Amino acid sequence: MQQSDAAIWIDKFQQFVHYSLEPIQATPTVITSSLVAVVIGMALAFRSNKLLRPLITALGVIIGTYVGIKLATFVGTPAPITAAIGAVIVAAVAFKTFRIWLVVGSIVTLFFIATTYQLGQGDLTRYLPATVKNHIERNELPTADEQHKNLHVEKWAHLQSVGNRVGEELRNLGPQGWLLPAIAAAIGAVLAWKALNMFAIAWVSLLGAVTAVLGGSTFICSYWPDTRTAITAHPHILGGTMIGLWLLGLIFQAKEARLPKPKPAAPKVDSPKS
Repeated sequence: MQQSDAAIWIDKFQQFVHYSLEPIQATPTVITSSLVAVVIGMALAFRSNKLLRPLITALGVIIGTYVGIKLATFVGTPAPITAAIGAVIVAAVAFKTFRIWLVVGSIVTLFFIATTYQLGQGDLTRYLPATVKNHIERNELPTADEQHKNLHVEKWAHLQSVGNRVGEELRNLGPQGWLLPAIAAAIGAVLAWKALNMFAIAWVSLLGAVTAVLGGSTFICSYWPDTRTAITAHPHILGGTMIGLWLLGLIFQAKEARLPKPKPAAPKVDSPKS
């Protein structure tokens, strides 16, 4: 990617963040949730080797609770009771079969990264609100009234439009576009088969690093709103921080994540001479 292309991409990325995310207010909920995200992310980044089974079990609790709430509307039972039963059942299954969940997670993680890379290439104007996109394509400045409307775009309507656009992009990828995600999923399957524990530690640590950095960025942007522009203007710094934290976590866990060494051969014992 040339420097001019990178500058254009960053500019469109800033506009996408501007129109997709509301200004973050320093409310108790935002502050608490962002700090919790930092703590959980740091724990996963540096101690994922100890948290694989608890993480999968917690995911089972969340899924079971959601399924129980949805099921209560069909069965007619009280939602709290059904949610609790669903959480216990799915959590127990997840606890017993956590290695299967890790295999699926390994495949999905690489597939998601490759697909996101495919969707993020090129001009991000296609993800902006229609009125903004039209002016950019015609190389025109919006009127004062249009600027006011653009600044007050209905966020949920815009996010729904982005979701529709992502769906359209996925349908239009074609065989060549889906080649990279397919290769990534195959690599994830091979790594999960050959070295599940080591690879699971790697991608769970990456998940933790991303969670911690995003939580920290949310906390900073809520307390100091002026930093939002600087952060979105340098996404490579944000990405570099995630990668650096991820690598530090892997180094910290190197003992548990190392490849198994072959056992030394037992010494030969000579039989006593008669």
